[in-house]
Amino acid sequence: MRDSTILVLIWLVATACNLDKAYHIDDTAHLEIAAWITAHPGAPMSGLVNWSDSARPIHELNQPSLYFYILAGWGRIFGYGETAMHALQSLFTLAATLFFFGIARIVVPPYAIILTALLILGPAFVVGQNLMVDIPILACSLAFFYLLLKPDVRSEHTRYTLAALTASAAVLMKYSCLPLLPLLLIHIVARKQLRVLYALLIPLAILTAWSLFNYFEYGSVHLLDRPSQARTFERTSSMGLRWVIALGSIAPFSVLVLADTLGRMRKWTVSRRAFTIAGALVSIVVATLYLRNRQPYPHALLAALFVVNGAYLLVAAGLALRAQNPRPAPLLYLWLAAVSGFIVLFAPFLATRHVLLSVPPLLLILGTKLPARPRPRAAFAAILATVFLSANLVIADWRFADYYRRQAPVIRAALPSESTVWFTGHWGWQWYAKKNGMRQIDLRRSRPEPEPGSRPGPGDYIVRPLAIHQQEIDPELRLELHDVISDPPVERPRFNTANGSASFYSAHYLPWTINREPFGSIEIYRITGVTTMAGPPPD
Repeated sequence: MRDSTILVLIWLVATACNLDKAYHIDDTAHLEIAAWITAHPGAPMSGLVNWSDSARPIHELNQPSLYFYILAGWGRIFGYGETAMHALQSLFTLAATLFFFGIARIVVPPYAIILTALLILGPAFVVGQNLMVDIPILACSLAFFYLLLKPDVRSEHTRYTLAALTASAAVLMKYSCLPLLPLLLIHIVARKQLRVLYALLIPLAILTAWSLFNYFEYGSVHLLDRPSQARTFERTSSMGLRWVIALGSIAPFSVLVLADTLGRMRKWTVSRRAFTIAGALVSIVVATLYLRNRQPYPHALLAALFVVNGAYLLVAAGLALRAQNPRPAPLLYLWLAAVSGFIVLFAPFLATRHVLLSVPPLLLILGTKLPARPRPRAAFAAILATVFLSANLVIADWRFADYYRRQAPVIRAALPSESTVWFTGHWGWQWYAKKNGMRQIDLRRSRPEPEPGSRPGPGDYIVRPLAIHQQEIDPELRLELHDVISDPPVERPRFNTANGSASFYSAHYLPWTINREPFGSIEIYRITGVTTMAGPPPD
């Protein structure tokens, strides 16, 4: 089968996993920002989005606006339905597929199609597509490195001009792509192409223009206003551990590297083999005991396996430096270190989608360590493990997202049609609750006085999902429990990306697990009275 045919199949499979998926996690905030931009294209940061207790200006959120402009333009033409918007995301999936394959053909030609399948069909990619910005910035990052690594270009001026524009686009989608800019400088200097240093002025000029645009819109600079994280040893080490756990949880491709390691072990002495196996077992035990204080025992064991898997891949990548032919390009290590280090040091939390940005350079580095000719059985086993894990996590996350899409119309239809129904909770639920006529609770902390009719009152209902991020309910309201909607009991263990909340998207120590936990109950309250109407709660 031709490579082009396989690439199309990979893209179609990844697209099918996301095309009609319910809006999930940050999708709703992105859609609401896009809707604001559609109506106010000259003031993208001035709208209000309720993503905490009350509506706040968009400029208080972390992302710049380029991706939201793209969503707004697409939505204006094709509408804001799931299939239409996920079709847009599919274009970024296609770009990521083609650019990674192009890089892999340059770095490790025999493994190009195998590594592409392992990346695009991997759980972090197919599960994490949704409508969030991580796949678009991954596509831009891959385009950037493809331009730097491509041997035949029209000219070095073309190479670096296009790379600078691509890096600028990535940064204007998400600031976590800022490491691309020093990497651009390093690449220019290392290749002694000093005559094209002017290319660095392109992202600097674009970021300056963006900052001035911010200043004239709302009086400050969005990039400089981002909240900083305390870089203490405790926090950095904790984020580093979570990063390794997240990597291990989404890397079934380690099977490919493990097959090579086992092949090499046949040449080792018995004592060396025994020492290696004992070391792996001891590592699992030690990691389990350490994590036991943070997770129940079965979860601690699973997290320990993730730690060992992630650490094994990092050690294997380090040992690839010893490879004689071919040796990984230094740019790959800089790529891996830059994006990983930025996330560990500066990200407010750790999620599998953050680790996804590190997977392409890691796969490419590991590919240089493998035998010159791919071993069909090892490649098949790695792809099979990847497809198995991804399929189960795709189904789990689809159910998680779809639960709230299904419940919103059912709940609204069950309540009196003439009643006012309020809701708490964000993520995809927020989109579907609003779509079905419910009103979002807003504590109005950002406004001196509530607008008439903007607060719940006697006779109204409040719908409160328990397992998602949500705002508080005004303690002045006297509530009577009206009904509880519960997910049906789970008869047998299943893969779960929620794990009490949404661990795949904001992991503490376990991005996914296998259990019988339902998605969480939804409580419905009737307001029987108000203690006082003294005004909104203070900040």
